[in-house]
Amino acid sequence: MPTIRLAGDEALCRVSARIDDINDAAVVHARRELHQALAHFRATHGFGRGIAAPQIGHNLRMLALNLGGPRGAFTMHNPELFNLSPRMITMW
Repeated sequence: MPTIRLAGDEALCRVSARIDDINDAAVVHARRELHQALAHFRATHGFGRGIAAPQIGHNLRMLALNLGGPRGAFTMHNPELFNLSPRMITMW
């Protein structure tokens, strides 16, 4: 199981690489590890909605989310934020 990097880890401050081919072997491997890490965390702690690839050591623009639906986790590749609010909150 990959180690989950915690807040303050400098690797989490780097700009991640864009994914050009979601079927690339390295991307498929990272996606598998990402889903395993999220499932393991949820099974161990009883909560957790999402995890980003840099949190497990893959410098890729990819995240896995599990919002409790019947199909379980899904993957977002190259997500982009838009229409950002000036208000900020911190969640732990």
